[in-house]
Amino acid sequence: ATLSFAIALRQVTLENYASREALDAHIASKPNPLNREMHRQIADLGIEAPVVRHAMELFNKLLADMEAELERGPWLAGASFSLADIDYASYMTRLDCLRLDWLWDNRPHVAGWYERLKRRPTYRKAIADWLVKEEIELMKENGMKHRTALQKLLSG
Repeated sequence: ATLSFAIALRQVTLENYASREALDAHIASKPNPLNREMHRQIADLGIEAPVVRHAMELFNKLLADMEAELERGPWLAGASFSLADIDYASYMTRLDCLRLDWLWDNRPHVAGWYERLKRRPTYRKAIADWLVKEEIELMKENGMKHRTALQKLLSG
């Protein structure tokens, strides 16, 4: 949610509120304090928000851990497709939609795993067929727009 909001949805959200007061009221209405803080930071700072850096670092670590696991077999839990693969399918798809696929450019096992995952008929039925073209185009466009800044953010 952090990366989706920062990269693709922030501008749309800002445009949907007539005033800063209306946006602040919307953010204040969120019951989860962590969610409120994430939205407030991103509304104010965009991809420069500390929560964005933190999310990028977490995904980078996750992908490093996945790369290490996938050196042992084609799927996250070994030789067979499992709930572990299913659990990460939506995260990888979102990263891909946001054009963050560069995060696994130097992780061949992750790249291979994701390609195998996308070829599964169940992936198409459960995820790919549900993607909304207009939303995906917005994510891809903004992902490319912010790519260099996000790469710099992650490299520190």
